[in-house]
Amino acid sequence: MAGGGFTQEFDDEEEYYHVLKKEVLENLRSELCDNRLEFEKLLPYLRSQRMLDRDAEEIIERRSTSGEKISKFIDLVQQGGPNAFDAMCEAMTKKRTQVHLVTKLLKEFDRIKADPPSNLRLVSMEGSSGADTAGARLVESTVGLPVPGEPGGPPVPCVDDNVIERRTPSPPTPPHWAHS
Repeated sequence: MAGGGFTQEFDDEEEYYHVLKKEVLENLRSELCDNRLEFEKLLPYLRSQRMLDRDAEEIIERRSTSGEKISKFIDLVQQGGPNAFDAMCEAMTKKRTQVHLVTKLLKEFDRIKADPPSNLRLVSMEGSSGADTAGARLVESTVGLPVPGEPGGPPVPCVDDNVIERRTPSPPTPPHWAHS
């Protein structure tokens, strides 16, 4: 197991996309903070959709700087369940606030969906019993291990390296001058 990573497999599409959306928010966290995401305008809508509550709003307000407040807002959206990201984007679209950020968020989601992180995988569960297939599970993965012959990997084994040499002495050959 040393050197191996773990792949998280999802048989539930909603949970898989929720993880991808959390990844989008993490990837764009700095940009959302730098662009001063106007989360205050989004809170009423998110509360009406039951994505956030009054306690969440108070937790955000306890932060001292606007950057800390935005970062905490992002944390709470990530924790808000599988529909929180969509509700946030919908609120931004309806309020017509920072539409350029919605565009970035959705483009990043499309990018990650098309090329997901190597440690995440959606699996088809057609024909499975469903007994132990709920949610996500971890499986051992060799992703990230160096491949023999590639940069950073061990050398490609040579056939001679795997064959034990015969150690029987060969018959002595007389020196070439002795044949006259």
